[in-house]
Parts: sequence; structure tokens; C-alpha cells
Amino acid sequence: MRDLGGMVETIQSATDGAGAFQHYKTALAAYGYDNAVYSLMNDHASIGLKAFHGFVTDYPEDWIKYYIEHSYADIDAVFYGFNKSTPFFWSDAAEAQRRDPLTSERTVRLAGDALRQGAEAGIADGIGVSFCNSLGEKVGFGISRTETIGKKDMGALAEVYLLSSSFHETYMSFYSSVDVPNITDRERDVLSWSAEGKPDKEISEILGITTHTVRFHWNNIFRKLQARSKVQATMIAVKHKIVAPSKIGSTQAQK
Repeated sequence: MRDLGGMVETIQSATDGAGAFQHYKTALAAYGYDNAVYSLMNDHASIGLKAFHGFVTDYPEDWIKYYIEHSYADIDAVFYGFNKSTPFFWSDAAEAQRRDPLTSERTVRLAGDALRQGAEAGIADGIGVSFCNSLGEKVGFGISRTETIGKKDMGALAEVYLLSSSFHETYMSFYSSVDVPNITDRERDVLSWSAEGKPDKEISEILGITTHTVRFHWNNIFRKLQARSKVQATMIAVKHKIVAPSKIGSTQAQK
């Protein structure tokens, strides 16, 4: 049985970016994934960095160079999937791209070529994850394995998303120092129960408050933590030790 909370804690205990990436890679291996690429999808003015594909990666260097030289980001089905904020399997993104009436036949053909060439380079199948902060700064993850596996594990998809969020928050923390936000006891309760996988209705019953009040607390949490989802808010809260990593025991943390 995978120890999701332990893996999150290990990633967040890293003392530098390289260590965080190594811990993240070790965690991904538990789900059968071999490689990862972490890219800045646009300029990050908040930390003084420009858009950079392959910002952190262990993908084959020649493949990254080839990918950039051929501007594959413009047609890649994985980049197409980044248009949504939810994690996805590459095969699903490719299918959605093919069915999109706004996608040209040429783009579909080139995207298919890119995926096949990636498979030849040892990047055959994977998961895509993206995060966007309140400033509109967006990052994307390509998480790959060397062989295509037909079965899609939705539980693994959710957990890889949580691990990626943890790595992202940890890695970015080495570029900027953020003051620990002032979270109230009730907001901490909401975060803790969400980390246990409880939806708002159950949280309201546990805490003896209305679901409207729970949502009120979430709005305050989002504002204080500069988060755009419940998953992201929970990961930020763990990083700042607002809630304990041991409470992340479920893949059902709500978005």
C-alpha cells in the first residue's frame, strides 16, 4: 500500500530543488512512471523567470532539444490537455484534441507524429498536470513511462496530482519566501477534514455548521493561501504545517 502522506512529507522536507525533484521522482516510481518534465508555461514575473519548457526534467536531453526545435508545444496533445485545470491521461487528451472541431487535420497529424516519436524516445504514455496561480502564472507536468498501459487507474491519477502539487509548491518555495498566512482554527478544521477526503456536506455535519458556512471558510482559505482549488489549498496548508501530512490519507480530497 502506498504511503501518500509519507511521500508528500518527504517531498516537502527537501532542502533544495534538486532534492525535491528526486523525492518526487521516487514517489512517481511507485505508480509505474519513469520520467517527468516540469515546465513554466508562461513567464513567471513573481520569481523573475521566463517561460521554459523542461525547466526541471530527466527526459532525454536530445528529445527535449528536438521537441523545442520543432515547436511541438504548439501542437502537442499534452499541451492541449493543459487547457483544463484537471489532471489527465495523455491518451484522453489526444482523443479530445482529435474530436475538437477547432483542431485542424494538420495539427492532429503532427500531434500524432509527436506522440509516436516520443514513444520511440522512451516516452510512450503518461499523465499531464498543470497549475495556475492567482497571477496567471502556469506550470505543466509531463509524467511518463516507457510503455503504454491500457488500464487507467483513476486513483493513481488523483494521487499523482497531489504529489505534483506538493512538488510544485515545494520547488517554488526555493525561489520566493512567503509569510505563513493567518488561518483561523475553524479554517484549519475545514482543511484537515478535506485532507481526509471529506466533502463539504460531511464537513458541515462533523463541525456542526452549515454547508454555506463551510463554503464561506473555503473562500477565506482560497484568498489567504492564494489557491484556486481545494487540493491546492490543502497542499499549501501542509507545506506551511497548518495541517499535518498524516491527514492526507485519501485520494478523494475535493477540488
